[in-house]
Amino acid sequence: MRGPLAVPWSLQGSGNGEREMEPRSWPICQQCKNGQLLPLSDFGSQGAPIYYKAWVCSNPSCGFNIKIRNGDVYINEPINSGAAFTPRSR
Repeated sequence: MRGPLAVPWSLQGSGNGEREMEPRSWPICQQCKNGQLLPLSDFGSQGAPIYYKAWVCSNPSCGFNIKIRNGDVYINEPINSGAAFTPRSR
């Protein structure tokens, strides 16, 4: 069994020298056993991508989440709706 932070992608050769990302199945949520843990990425303060910064359960009634922030791991923080989010101007 893969742990929740296993990389769920594999590189597959296409025969012409190019490699493509092929999705694998996502890990099962260990809290509800019904949803899958979906990875979320973000960007750091300097604009560099941060892959797999958070994992959330695909089952809305479960709400399990695990996040990394400033090197600390947070489990089951409240999930807020992004509907009221106002993007900052650049």
